[in-house]
Amino acid sequence: MITAIRTYINRKWALSLKILPLVFGVVFFKMLFNHFGWEFIELNALFTSLVTGTVFLMGFLLSGVLSDYKESEKIPVELVASLETMADEAEVIFIARKAPEAGDFAWALAGFTAHLLDWFYKKVSTRELLQELRGLNRHIHALEKLTQANFVTRVKQEQNNLRKLLLRVHTIRETAFIQSGYAIAEVVSWLLFIALLFMKLDPLVESLFFITPIAYLFIYMLALIRDLDNPFDYSGKERPAEEISLHELHAWVERMDERLKAFSGTN
Repeated sequence: MITAIRTYINRKWALSLKILPLVFGVVFFKMLFNHFGWEFIELNALFTSLVTGTVFLMGFLLSGVLSDYKESEKIPVELVASLETMADEAEVIFIARKAPEAGDFAWALAGFTAHLLDWFYKKVSTRELLQELRGLNRHIHALEKLTQANFVTRVKQEQNNLRKLLLRVHTIRETAFIQSGYAIAEVVSWLLFIALLFMKLDPLVESLFFITPIAYLFIYMLALIRDLDNPFDYSGKERPAEEISLHELHAWVERMDERLKAFSGTN
């Protein structure tokens, strides 16, 4: 029960809990400004324009990162599909020829999969993983004499697909979406918060009632856009609320362990 509650909070409310100190900070400073009488800005139409412009900018940034996020969701599944196809080819060759080379290739795929998960959790560098992917070449070469050319061609195509997906993930990790857009959104948001602090909104309870959700909304949106911009930023463990799920990769590791039993005695 406790684990289920913790998982629910992690999936839905982790980001909200993370930004609460900043929201409370804005509320605290508003109370401080009201107490010392530092409020001198009158509410006018320009403030409404500032809020509208900030909301529009947030929507622009969010739509951009969401499109990339939806594309990124497909990558783990495509990685698993390529790996499983390569394992299928090795199994077909092993069944037909009982060749130890097919078993060696299957074990090499299992090792690559383990390092692939480590790579997602930043325990293995991109360069090391690409070198290991290239290291499969000698196993593929050993299979050429055991099967038809189209079988080997299919394996090479899946190897190439793996390489493209790995480079795609690496690019997403290293490239931020429109840094200048982030800068403008952050500057305008902080100007909005400053305006709220100096604005006369009496009584105090009423001003806090409006300021709290506005501060929560803009701080949350900035944090959400930052997190969605890098959906592969795992910090030692998977955070399903913000990062792409690696469930299919973990499931493939389990399936691969079962499939290796068919190649017993080859490693």
